[in-house]
Amino acid sequence: MGCDEMVTSAVSKMAVAVLLIMSSAVWYPGGGEFKCYMDYRCITDTSSPQYQLQLEAWTDENGLRRVGDFYCVALGSAFGSEIGTKYMITLSSGETIPVILSDQKADGDTVPDNTRDYNGAVVEFVVEAEAMPAVIRSTGDVGSLPQFSGSIEEIRRVK
Repeated sequence: MGCDEMVTSAVSKMAVAVLLIMSSAVWYPGGGEFKCYMDYRCITDTSSPQYQLQLEAWTDENGLRRVGDFYCVALGSAFGSEIGTKYMITLSSGETIPVILSDQKADGDTVPDNTRDYNGAVVEFVVEAEAMPAVIRSTGDVGSLPQFSGSIEEIRRVK
């Protein structure tokens, strides 16, 4: 292989890599300040990927379920439906939250573009309810915690 062919091959491989990275991004136009939750014990089908993922999860000091450093969440199908997919969510506060798709919001429970539920929640955190602070339980909103406050500016799929 000559030098020109090697350069062409390298450029082609870079173009494919950039295309893959760009196609893996999911942009969100903004909004969705309310961040609801569901108890992980509502996932009861022991043969489901959702249930299997919860076997790997742990509960943090705020009652939020996590796999490694990623918070367990449910999203609408507009963002993908493969359980275990990881995303970075950027909030208007500037905080970036690593999340892992741990459940799927049913299309029938979301607005027609499947990005949020009818209450406006884009993200539904998976939690251990009795381990949550009272402020979350009283508001029903994980965004009551300072590190999760603000509207969602962007959702990016992690490769």
